[in-house]
Amino acid sequence: KGRLYDLCIELAADMIMMAGKGTKEECVKLAEEAVSSGRALDVFARSIAGQGGDISFIENYDLLGKATTEYEVISPSDGYITGINSEEIGLVSLGLGAGRRTKESVIDYTAGVILEKEYGDFVKKGDKLFTLYTSGKCDLKAIADKAAAAVTFSSVQPPHRDTVIKIVG
Repeated sequence: KGRLYDLCIELAADMIMMAGKGTKEECVKLAEEAVSSGRALDVFARSIAGQGGDISFIENYDLLGKATTEYEVISPSDGYITGINSEEIGLVSLGLGAGRRTKESVIDYTAGVILEKEYGDFVKKGDKLFTLYTSGKCDLKAIADKAAAAVTFSSVQPPHRDTVIKIVG
């Protein structure tokens, strides 16, 4: 499920707890049940519809479209991932067409980057670091090289970092 899922459950549980629905542990279970049952997605769809949005994309993910080109970024070395330069990965996404260089630029809604590894993971040379997606014309090799260069490696395992450091309030 991953760190994003964990973060969403943590935040949802805090909101449920603030509504007085139980202890932290009980509220985590309520949040997880809302996701697994599909109830959370239904509430999200109602929220979009209530604002006049098109919920057909929630009901049928195939409407989102798929990139015509997929490219794997391979690790150039062995080691623990000690950093991923998020600004560089943002520029990689831009190069794939996922953003605008000028206000006239057309966005490729199928473009993007999937991070296959994360901070602290051990990788071997040749392991997949990222998958790049685009439907546009671009120099994928150069963009892949830029993505690979955004990752720093070490032979020493980095310290664990919690997704949620502290809850204030």
